[in-house]
Amino acid sequence: MDSPAPALEMRGISKSFGPVKALEDVSLCVRQGAIHALVGENGAGKSTLMKILAGVYQPDVGVILRRGKSCVWKHPAESLAAGVAMIYQELEPCSRPDGGGEHLARNRTSRVPALDIFKAADDRGHENAGDAGRL
Repeated sequence: MDSPAPALEMRGISKSFGPVKALEDVSLCVRQGAIHALVGENGAGKSTLMKILAGVYQPDVGVILRRGKSCVWKHPAESLAAGVAMIYQELEPCSRPDGGGEHLARNRTSRVPALDIFKAADDRGHENAGDAGRL
């Protein structure tokens, strides 16, 4: 019996920024239903690889396969539409639209299920969206 194609595969990915080689011939295979971790030292290229997967950067060399079919995402919206989303480790604070301080927000047009802390806080009658963390 043949095993199913990986949910996602990156083969031979290379990326340079000017003279700096951020990635060289990197491959990653992700099986559905399995937990995966991408670990390495600072500067090892983890974020660059994930930004390529998310359509933020384009690989200089290599291919991305989703369920065995080649994919080229030139913008994060394209990868998101295909069901691939990235949650960045550098969560940047932003101000609430009403000027209520520093809070995290999400893209309100995203199809990825996420907690809308502003709406959750408003629905519960809290003035401070930070209270939404107790939902």
